[in-house]
Amino acid sequence: MDKTKIYIIGASGHGKVIASAIISAGFTPAGFFDDNSKIHGTTFFGIPVLGGQKEFATLANPQAVIGIGDGKIRQKIIRRYTGGAWMSIVHSSAWINTSATIEQGSVVFAGAVIQPDVTIHQHCIINTGATIDHDCTIYDFAHVCPGVNLAGNVTIGKGAWIGIGSQVIQGVSIGEGSIIGAGATVINDIPANVVAVGTPARVIKRMETGDRRRETGDRTRRKGRSLKSVIRGWPGKERRTEKQSFLLPASFLPFFVSLYFQILKKVQHAKHKILPLARIRGRRT
Repeated sequence: MDKTKIYIIGASGHGKVIASAIISAGFTPAGFFDDNSKIHGTTFFGIPVLGGQKEFATLANPQAVIGIGDGKIRQKIIRRYTGGAWMSIVHSSAWINTSATIEQGSVVFAGAVIQPDVTIHQHCIINTGATIDHDCTIYDFAHVCPGVNLAGNVTIGKGAWIGIGSQVIQGVSIGEGSIIGAGATVINDIPANVVAVGTPARVIKRMETGDRRRETGDRTRRKGRSLKSVIRGWPGKERRTEKQSFLLPASFLPFFVSLYFQILKKVQHAKHKILPLARIRGRRT
């Protein structure tokens, strides 16, 4: 077995970033495996697509990494294969303190910073430019998206998704399976299996088992409802029977202002006509 060759499961945009990190780390991307049969036998990002997961299963003790951002899918793939070695990949431009621990299958992308005594468990993603401060713990299959900043002693639960550009203050815990929306500021503990957004982050949705979609995943719809409606809390199709407020576009504002002054002018004009007539009638009586 050539220890410099690493296979990638998932010919996706995320897979490209994995391949880039593999090359940067001095290894060779040996090929992609993807279940899309239309791309089998072609090249992707200049790397051959060798087949699907069935073909991958025929390899003897392969070295591989999963090029899929969705933690739920990564978990399913891991359950299928017991042989081979899941590699941890660190881009050459990332800075990792020597006391930090990065377990198998996890990836650290370009520009990331991992400070002392951080523990990153199996099959996690520390994406481009993320910073993980001292004594943080990130559990299996969590995804820390690009530009995220974690202060010291933060705990990220299994399979949690920390959205792009969000920030978490020191000592906070984010529960298993939870999603933190893009740009959020987390200042309090977040329970498991919820969606939290905003500054400060607040819970807007509690998720049932299997009821998850990612902020930036390949699949963006669930039960006829767009990911946009889930993350931002906008009403989806299944809620159309509920009473909804109606807001007019801002472009209507000049029209209503003009209408208001026209009505006011007519009322004032009518007032000047009515008052003298009332005075005349009062004198007659």
